[in-house]
Amino acid sequence: MNMEALEVVGIKKSFGRVRVLDDISFKAGEGEFVVMLGPSGCGKTTMLRIIAGLEVQDEGYIYIGGKEVTNLNPKLRDVAMVFQSYALYPHMTVYENMAFPLKMRKLNREEIKQKVRQTAELLRIDDLLDRKPRELSGGQRQRVAIGRAIVRSPKVFLFDEPLSNLDAQLRASMRVELRRLHEKIGSTSIYVTHDQIEAMTLADKIILLENGVIQQIGTPEEIYKKPANLFVATFVGTPMINLLDGTLILKDGVPLFKSGEFEIALPSFKEYFALDGKPVVLGIRPEAVTIGKGPYRATVRQIEHLGSEKIIYLELKGKDLVAKTHGPAETDRAVCFDFNEDGLHLFYGRERIERIEEG
Repeated sequence: MNMEALEVVGIKKSFGRVRVLDDISFKAGEGEFVVMLGPSGCGKTTMLRIIAGLEVQDEGYIYIGGKEVTNLNPKLRDVAMVFQSYALYPHMTVYENMAFPLKMRKLNREEIKQKVRQTAELLRIDDLLDRKPRELSGGQRQRVAIGRAIVRSPKVFLFDEPLSNLDAQLRASMRVELRRLHEKIGSTSIYVTHDQIEAMTLADKIILLENGVIQQIGTPEEIYKKPANLFVATFVGTPMINLLDGTLILKDGVPLFKSGEFEIALPSFKEYFALDGKPVVLGIRPEAVTIGKGPYRATVRQIEHLGSEKIIYLELKGKDLVAKTHGPAETDRAVCFDFNEDGLHLFYGRERIERIEEG
């Protein structure tokens, strides 16, 4: 049987009367890159600290490599953590910072030297080994912090928003580096972030949290194309999904969504018989709005140019609609458009309704 690198079972945690984690359970396979995603205060860092043994849960169990480590000291769990603040020793050189965890394990000098140099070459910081942290850029310091974790060869790497202190350009390049490292080392990684772009580009699997509760677990594609509920749909996607409140009406055997004067037929949604006349929310991904031709007309109110793409803000029968498109448009002019049905999502209450072909 294939053993999971990490298994979290029924974790609950409260601070005073505030429940920050509510029955969290998930698995991470060998070599899997798992991202815990969610807004600030949703409990993701607390969950990471519980895995590391730096925080004690109220209920639940942690297994690493098939072994229960719930009550083990952090140093006995065989995990390595990379912090948001880098947490480097300022009086030590890069080499000494990276060698420190190996010295604590009482490895011999030659073995330490070999592991540090191999890791430094992997991270492309082998020319920085004699420098102190104050002499390094933010990106270099983050590489050193990652290197200090890698030299230990732990069963599980834990990353606590490691890129949040870097500027946008450096974050983008470090995302590429982290993915390259992960594929080269083949490690199991649990990565915490509030940045959906980091999650979508890095993850094999995303765990999306809201208020200490898991909302959905899936691949980046599943999270984006089949959001479990309104929270997931609005949290993932840039620009944010358009949401229109309206009513579903059955007309000639086909469900029709109506919102004010706007209406659209939705033939591929299977729950429409039960929802006839009920209030629903239609979610429209901005890239599902195709400008240039189609049965719908709207007025262009604003255009943001992004080079190869444009973000177009439309007024549709008194409602706002955002489109992400290559199509032509001019401010204060009417445009024709249509919808790609793959980018349309219907919600009743908070939950998403599946299309017929998805069932």
